[in-house]
Formats: sequence, structure tokens, C-alpha cells
Amino acid sequence: MTACLKPAAGYRRHDAAFLAAEKLARQFEGLNNELTPGRLLAAFKRAAPAMQIPMTVVHMIDQLFARTRQLDWVPGSEPIVWPRNETLADTLGVSVRQVQNLLKQAVNLGLLAMKDSPNGHRGGRRAPNGDIMWAYGIDLRPLGTRYPQFVQIAAVAEAEGRQRDDLRRRLTIARKGIAQIAQTSMEAGLVVRDWASDIELARMATAHAREARAIERLEPIVVELEALREAMLIAFDVAVNTQTDEKNGQGMTTFSVETSPMDAADCTHSTITEKLSSPGGQQYNAQRKEAHEKALGPFESRDTSVTKDLERHEISAAFIAKVCAETCGMIPHGVPRWADMFDIARREAEGLSIPRQAWHEAIRVMGPNGAAAAMIAIAHKADKGLIEKPAAYLRGMTARAARGELLLGRTFYGIRDAQTKRQAAPATVQEALAARASPRALRNAQEVIRATALAWKSTTTGR
Repeated sequence: MTACLKPAAGYRRHDAAFLAAEKLARQFEGLNNELTPGRLLAAFKRAAPAMQIPMTVVHMIDQLFARTRQLDWVPGSEPIVWPRNETLADTLGVSVRQVQNLLKQAVNLGLLAMKDSPNGHRGGRRAPNGDIMWAYGIDLRPLGTRYPQFVQIAAVAEAEGRQRDDLRRRLTIARKGIAQIAQTSMEAGLVVRDWASDIELARMATAHAREARAIERLEPIVVELEALREAMLIAFDVAVNTQTDEKNGQGMTTFSVETSPMDAADCTHSTITEKLSSPGGQQYNAQRKEAHEKALGPFESRDTSVTKDLERHEISAAFIAKVCAETCGMIPHGVPRWADMFDIARREAEGLSIPRQAWHEAIRVMGPNGAAAAMIAIAHKADKGLIEKPAAYLRGMTARAARGELLLGRTFYGIRDAQTKRQAAPATVQEALAARASPRALRNAQEVIRATALAWKSTTTGR
């Protein structure tokens, strides 16, 4: 009966992983002219996360690559390095025992092979031209053999990453759309669905999706949430049409639901409008105005620093309609009222792509009258090319109003003064120069013109 003794200290156990790594090393035939060691290392690093290779192993292989030369990778050569474990430990900032474990792990992963000397020590020598004359140590040839595999794994991982990012973007759009539809419906009193349950379902699905990284687990969740959002939009549409029919075909009911975040590339904005012609072909709907004023009643009675400033400077709705006539246009019933200003401001906010959150925050801080005045002032300046980012300007005004520093009275007086100056401005360049010149300069200019005319006349007569 024979027995196999354990290898002595310093000798390596030849197991299945060791033999597989040696087989990969023998298959290496060298890098061609187009493939450099740098490209090989880059391909390995791109594929490492998808192959679940620890970053400590990646860092160690990076350090081993730095010890090779271009000549080591040509056909007929062997990229072998022979640093001591103590040297690698100092370079990587780990212990010698950890270096031994990392090398064993890299061999088991089929990334490195070990070429041992008869006494188990590492070492090597290079010729004067840089070629390796002999070497025992860490063999990097398995990495060169697996280069096509690294490229393929990295390409698949990058494609899955793009698909995963797209699914997460769709998930965000669906989740926020569900919340906004439900909130709008509950505020409008539409009870065709259990909106609260829809919000809770979306929240649970989103929490589950955050833990899912695999495409096959993430995609069904996104599809389910998108289907839920579409079902909620259909229910919302039916409820709005039913509510409109109950009003006997009078008035205009408009609900605007933003079903995607502001930063979404393909933002979907669903607007459901039911507009029926009013008797006599009138453009202004008195019933809608009355309902709107009734809804704003509790807010209009609330004084804010902005409304007090407008009252102190005697800025009324008629004053704003006059100085901002281009923005306000014609008032349907003749006499401007604050409800008209609010409707105009709301339309301007939509036209300038003001986010609903910014517009509602302005109403909360300034009150409806103050927010309407501020929005009309912004629209007027935007038409003149004085404002590039209306949304940011409105947020700035809201912040100043919250601190009690917003003075809209001065703003509208400034608009009025600018209009007065434009109306009184000279029509021609000559008149503008004459308006800026002093009396003495005008007399001197007239004398020069008169003398020039006489000289020209005498020259003509002499001929």
C-alpha cells in the first residue's frame, strides 16, 4: 500500500484550478501588433465587475502588469513577473498572508498561473535588450488567452447597463406619474378609483425594484407600473368627462397632469380638456370665472407682504393691464379684475414652461394676487428679452417674498416709466442727437451748416 505525502512547506498543491490555469497559459500565442498590454488590461477591468472579480484582485493584477514590458507579450515570450510577496504587500497595503490569498484566488478564477522553480523561489533575469532569459514566478499568460472573452463580457455588461438605466428611468416616470394623477384626482374629488391604494402599490413596487438588479426581475415591475399609470389615466378621463356631462355641457373643465419628472428626456404631459362653445360665441366663460373666483375666495382675503406692497403703491389690476398691455391683451368683459390677472398669469406660466411646483409655491407665499402680478411682470420682461430663465426668476422672487423683500410696486412703476421714455423718444437719429446736444452746440452746428451751404452756393455760381 502506497501513500502520498503532503507537499512540504513552500511547495504548491497542484489541484484542478492550478491545472486549468496552466492549460490557459499554454494556449497563449502572444499579442498581435494591434493589441497592446494596455488594451488587454483595460478589457479585463471593464469585464471584472460583470465577472464578480473582487477589486482587490483587480488592483493586484494592475500592479503585476506594471512590472511587465512590451517585449514580454510578443509571440514566443512569456509575461512572467517575480516580485516577492513582501514587495506586493507593501505596494498593495495589505499583509503577506492577504497577498497569498489574493494570488490563490486569482489562480482559481483562471486569471494567473504559477511557474515555480525547483526550490519554490521566484526569480528571473533579463538580457541587455530586455528579453527575459529565464524566470520563475507569476505567469500572466491566462489573461492574454482570455482577451476575447473579456471583450465579449464587457460588451454584454455595458448593454445590460444601458437597458437597466432605461428601465429605471421609465420606473421613475411611471411612479411620479401615478402619484401626480392620484393627487390631482383626490384634490378634484374624483372617486372612480381607490387612488390611495394605487399610490401604495406604486411605492411597494418601487421599493422592490430598487433591490432588483437583474433585467428579468426589473422589467416586469416597470411594465406593471406603466400599465397601472395608463389605467389611472383612463379612469381619470372617464371621471372628467362624467363630471363635464353633469354640468349640462356648459363651461370648460381643464385638468393638467404632469405624468413624468422635469428632467425626463421624453416627458409626457397629458392634458384633458373639454371645451364646449358658449351661447353667443363668447370667448369668456362667466360660469368658469365665477367658479374660479369662488375657489380663490379664501386665498384672496389673505394679506401677504406682496399684496400689501401692491396696495401701498396703488397697483391695481387695471394698472397692470395698462402698463403690460402687450402681455395682458384684451380683457373679455372690459374692466380688469384680479381674477382676470390670475387667469392671464396662469396661461403665461404654462407658456413659459414654469413648473407647477414653482407656480403653486408662488401662490402660497405671495397669495393669488401677488403671484399673478409677479408672473405678469416676468412674462413682460421675458417678451422684451430681459429674462432668460423665467422659472428661476420666479423662484427667486418667491424666495424674496418669503423674506418680505419683494417690492412689486417699484417693478411696475419701472415698467411704466420705461414705456413713457419709449413713447417720448425721438423718432429719428437727428432728433435724438439734437435732444442730447446743448444749445451752444446746436448754434455752432447750425453756423457750420450755414457756412458750408454758402460756400457750396458760391462755388456753383462761379462755374
